[in-house]
Amino acid sequence: GVEDVVSFLVTHRHADAPISIAVHEVDNARLHPPIPHFSGTALTYRLLQERSLLQKHSHVQYIPGWHDEYTGMNSLNEMEGLIRYCREQNITTLIVVSLPFHLPRCFWSALSVASRLYPQLDIYAQAASPPRDPHYWNHVVAHSQGILVGARHDLIRSELQRIVQYTKQGDLIPVAQALEILQARDQGKSLPS
Repeated sequence: GVEDVVSFLVTHRHADAPISIAVHEVDNARLHPPIPHFSGTALTYRLLQERSLLQKHSHVQYIPGWHDEYTGMNSLNEMEGLIRYCREQNITTLIVVSLPFHLPRCFWSALSVASRLYPQLDIYAQAASPPRDPHYWNHVVAHSQGILVGARHDLIRSELQRIVQYTKQGDLIPVAQALEILQARDQGKSLPS
């Protein structure tokens, strides 16, 4: 997944335009239990370096990762850290880039957290382009802290089930509220804080 996101950044950045990249700095050894096959922070940094994204026009910010022995790392607490960072840095626009099968929940998590912590933040979503591999959706991958392993096309169902579950739990905002936020964003209107 990290490779796809970094490839997207390389493909879509403009040579002279500044770019800010936020990376959660997570030490897998400090997670209880560690995430199988996870090398996120180190791999991200190496790929950014190899692909020349660590230049004068790029700014990479490492956001302290979540190292909670009880809840571990998940999309919700990653978004809470990212949205807080945006608020502290007065960032007004956020583009969430994620793998295609995870993007709906990732984007919804960003909208949900921002509605609580920083409602003025305009959030957009962009899928990291999958490689032009005819078998991309059939590849078996690990997801959700390594708990889920399956073909990417099968993970879509799991992601949709999680959206329903997390909305019922109150972690994600209801559909109507998400649509209201997006309509206000697209019409240039501010929502009440």
